[in-house]
Amino acid sequence: MSRTEAASFRITAGPRGTAAAELRLSGELDLASARMLRSRVRGLLEPDRGVRRLVLDLAGLTFLDVTGLDAILETQHRLAPLGGIVVLRGPRPNVVRILTLLRLEEQLELEP
Repeated sequence: MSRTEAASFRITAGPRGTAAAELRLSGELDLASARMLRSRVRGLLEPDRGVRRLVLDLAGLTFLDVTGLDAILETQHRLAPLGGIVVLRGPRPNVVRILTLLRLEEQLELEP
């Protein structure tokens, strides 16, 4: 497993299949850390890797701002033309509330 860290944000790679990958996010996904997520996702979604399902495990995420949300949505927009999907696993109630208020739960698959 590989790991990327910032002061209050961490990304850990989870299990990987042929067309699926998992990233476990913990800490605060905000203006300071969204660039890290974007960079990590870019590497995962290179054409030769064949990832079509990306699971973002949010159980350890303590804070999400609009910049972090934008990074997640950007990931979905990259996968959608390839027939792919972003799955948000274990989001905390505050994250589910934001997604519901913005009606984004229809664009992203939520997994308890």
